[in-house]
Amino acid sequence: MTKVAQAETGLPSIKNPFDSLQISIPGMKRFNDAQKCSDDPSKLCVGWIGEYIAGIYNYAIGVVGILATITMMIGGVIWLTAGGNSSRIGEAQAWITSSVTGLLIALTSYMILYQINPDILKVFDGSLRIQFVEKVPDKEPLSTEGNPNNSQDCNNCVTLASGRYKDGNMINSDIAAKLNTVNTNGINWIVSEAYPPASQHQSKCHYNGMCADIGIRSDATCENVTKLIAGFNGAGFKVLNEFQGCGGIGTTYATGGHLHISL
Repeated sequence: MTKVAQAETGLPSIKNPFDSLQISIPGMKRFNDAQKCSDDPSKLCVGWIGEYIAGIYNYAIGVVGILATITMMIGGVIWLTAGGNSSRIGEAQAWITSSVTGLLIALTSYMILYQINPDILKVFDGSLRIQFVEKVPDKEPLSTEGNPNNSQDCNNCVTLASGRYKDGNMINSDIAAKLNTVNTNGINWIVSEAYPPASQHQSKCHYNGMCADIGIRSDATCENVTKLIAGFNGAGFKVLNEFQGCGGIGTTYATGGHLHISL
């Protein structure tokens, strides 16, 4: 039965791959589950690669030991049957020397690699770290404010004057009246989207004319954005700043910098 490596609370669960290995290593123990890194709780420490390589290493040491024993036995047989022939004795000694040398290299390979570069061996200590990336919800949560019944009909709307809008020419009459009272501080602005909406929105008030987006026609500096926000606040509007370069937030379906206004 395949088990799942359950990380500590707040971190994801990761399937332990031991049961689905394409090539299993005889004698290898089951992989340890992924754990939260002790020195960095935002990461999971996964030692599966190191444990797999360590299993191969241990298995290889056993194979090398068997081969070395067979090689020494071959050397011994050659020596025993040499009959005093110095050439045959030299050949036997070469077999035995080679097998012992190979076995020593295999047994001390970890130490040799450590002396060359200790970082080579870090894969054995479970140092593979997986950054835990928290799922980020929509920056602009679904909102039914101004449109609790999810209506698609414009609520008591009037038509905006020509030249005052870009997309959608209708808006709630109360909003339209307050738009005429906004102190623009000399900033050239436009209703960039009214009713009907030209794009998708998380705020459902866009679908019944109870809110709108405001854009700056030119010179959209942060100073002008701040002044415009103050002007709309002063006229009684609630303002959501979506000019990300000027302290605003990025919303789910935003297509550019603007102010979202509602009553």
